[in-house]
Amino acid sequence: MPDIEIYDQIELPYALVRPAMQQTLEAMAENRPPYEKLALTIDFTGLHVPATGSVSVRVHLDGNPTTGEPPSQFALSVEAESLGGLFPRFEGFVAPNPLGASCTELWLQGRYDPPLGPLGSAVDATVMHGVAKRSLEGFLHRLTADVTDSVKREQAKEARAHFFTR
Repeated sequence: MPDIEIYDQIELPYALVRPAMQQTLEAMAENRPPYEKLALTIDFTGLHVPATGSVSVRVHLDGNPTTGEPPSQFALSVEAESLGGLFPRFEGFVAPNPLGASCTELWLQGRYDPPLGPLGSAVDATVMHGVAKRSLEGFLHRLTADVTDSVKREQAKEARAHFFTR
């Protein structure tokens, strides 16, 4: 089971990022808009296979709060909705960490199981090396963008409410 550890940054304070991240993960897990067709992309570019382009695999995600109140990290499980035996399953955590007053780091850490047992492990280590990590990097970048958008929408809404109540 290969280990994965990925980081991304948001130029927003932790106090705003953490609740927005929780809401986003809950929406993803419940397949609420715009996450009804949540998918990870597998990019074949740079692989030593005759295929080119990419394929998107619809996934089911569980993002449950794990510790503390409010929770500081979220258990994360990602698996293909169909043909699960052909795609890795990821188990781990995603968490926001404050990096000062106005910056937050999102980190994703865990392990994935290559499909098809020893044969899948051999393919994962050679031909498909790095594909699962790149797919999860894409997921973390999307989570970062969606959390940022959520915070900015909330800030704009609060600014409008403040402006119109004067």
